[in-house]
Amino acid sequence: MKRFKAWHIVLVVAMVFLAVGLGPRLLRHLPLPRYLPPVPLGPKCEVPLQISMHDENKNGIPDALDIVAGARQEVTRHTLYDASYYQGGYPPEGRGSCTDLVWRAFRQAGYNLKDMVDQDIANTPDAYGDAGKHPDPNIDFRRAANLDVFFSRHALVLTTQVLPGNVSNLVQ
Repeated sequence: MKRFKAWHIVLVVAMVFLAVGLGPRLLRHLPLPRYLPPVPLGPKCEVPLQISMHDENKNGIPDALDIVAGARQEVTRHTLYDASYYQGGYPPEGRGSCTDLVWRAFRQAGYNLKDMVDQDIANTPDAYGDAGKHPDPNIDFRRAANLDVFFSRHALVLTTQVLPGNVSNLVQ
C-alpha cells in the first residue's frame, strides 16, 4: 500500500494539468449567455509549478506528465463508448467507457490500475461494499464507484475553491 501513497500527488497534479489544458478548449464550445460581464483579470499572479519527479516507468518524464499525456492521447483517439464486460477485464483499443480513460492514462506512466484496485479490494473488502464481498477482477477496475473508493483511500483531496491572486490557494 505504501506504493500507492507515492503517486497520489501525481494523480492530483495530472488532473489539474488535464483541467487546465482542456478546460479553456471545452468552455469555448459551451453556449454561455452573452449577457455575462467580462471577468476582470487583475494583476498577474505567478504560481510556482509543483510536481513530483517520481518516474514509475523510468522514461525521464514525471508520472504526472505521463498521465496527462496518456489521457490526452486517449481523448484524441475518439474511443467508441462500450461498457461491455470483457473476460480479462480490458476492452479492445478504440473501445471503452469513461473509466477506461483513467486506467489507460495511468498505463502511460507505468501503473497498472487494474492490479492496484484488485489488490486494494482484496486487502480491504469492507471499503468496497458489495464489490468487496464479491470481487470480479474482470470489471472492478472499470466501475466508477470502485474507483471513487480507491482514489478516496489513496489520493489527496485538494481545494476546489479558487481564490484569484492567492498563490497558496492556487498552488493547491
